[in-house]
Amino acid sequence: QQANRLTKDRMPRICDVMGVHGQKMVIRFLPSRFGPMNSRIFPSEPERWKCRTLGNYEHVLSEKLMLLAKEVLLPLAVQTNALIIGTESCDVMNAFMQVAAPLQRQLGSHCPFKVLFFLQAPRLEYRAKRDGSCIWNFKRQCKQWQEAALDTAIRKKYGAHDCFHPQVDLAPGDYSAIMFECLSEGSLSEKVANSFENDFISSLADTHPVIGLQTLGSGQMTTVPTAADHASRGMPLLLLDSHQRDGHRTAKAFLEECRKARQEVDLVKVMQMCRADIESLAKDWHDSGRSERHSTSTIAYAKAVLSEAHKSENRKTKQRSMWIWQAIKGKISTDEVAPGDVTLVEGVEPANLAKRNPYIEATNMILKQVGACEEWEAKYMLNKCSSTMEKILAATS
Repeated sequence: QQANRLTKDRMPRICDVMGVHGQKMVIRFLPSRFGPMNSRIFPSEPERWKCRTLGNYEHVLSEKLMLLAKEVLLPLAVQTNALIIGTESCDVMNAFMQVAAPLQRQLGSHCPFKVLFFLQAPRLEYRAKRDGSCIWNFKRQCKQWQEAALDTAIRKKYGAHDCFHPQVDLAPGDYSAIMFECLSEGSLSEKVANSFENDFISSLADTHPVIGLQTLGSGQMTTVPTAADHASRGMPLLLLDSHQRDGHRTAKAFLEECRKARQEVDLVKVMQMCRADIESLAKDWHDSGRSERHSTSTIAYAKAVLSEAHKSENRKTKQRSMWIWQAIKGKISTDEVAPGDVTLVEGVEPANLAKRNPYIEATNMILKQVGACEEWEAKYMLNKCSSTMEKILAATS
């Protein structure tokens, strides 16, 4: 309720209270989920739903994230006296804290960068009830959190038994934190938390350069509105493709060939190849019994293909720097694409659609692929459930 009453003009005061001053840049890690952290946040999930595990890829992905944090993000934070902003269940933020904590301890108050967490109480509630966790001390001293009626809302979303609930603890290191109870009419809701975070960062953008970074995925693309809001406020957003695309990057390879041969780019062909790349990679995951949930990485690949295609065509268009949904919004508001040409999920798009608005074609492709992956996971779980029920009935008959 407090956060809901705070408007953008009050944010500078919040910055002062949080000790945010002297930074030259803001680096925001938008929630990047379903990476190595997921098995620690939901430790019972690998046994319940093996399709949601990363298998051998978890170790590879963990190394990639640590390398990104150590070789790119930490040096950037030090050089720019940055303010790092992220959430408690973000894989990128977790990797950054692992490499940053030793430097923070070494430099103490002379550390050039600062870290600010936006925390959601429901994700920390499980650990907060257990003596010995970092968050336990925090809750013990926070009267508002002790009085918050979270249990019913958490069970409604995650299940009756607390072994199914998120089990996040505070990360080690030196940082400030703003926590939200995320309750709305008895249910969990991230709306106020996301709105506050966007207003807070938008206020900082008035006086500081701000860059957003996101990779991996989010459940049913739930963080898309937050990312779209970030971009619509004119702040750069960097999407990273976390996938190993060996054999699944024919569109990028085709564009490289066109550039070397100085050939004209066929956008229709490029989009067809991009679709095939995305579908074939998801098929490989599904064939190995794993659910492909890294939707942000899928968006990153499609956006990279489109940007490279425009570059090869020497197009001077603002769309190259626009986030994909914002580009669509801008295009739909003009008469350049007739209403009959816009198909968002089903059907085969007309051949000229990719030429006239490849961003709509790319979005259609992404939404359809995310839906197909969700459908595969639902069928996988249903088959597992049915198989288990049959075994129980056979054993009791």
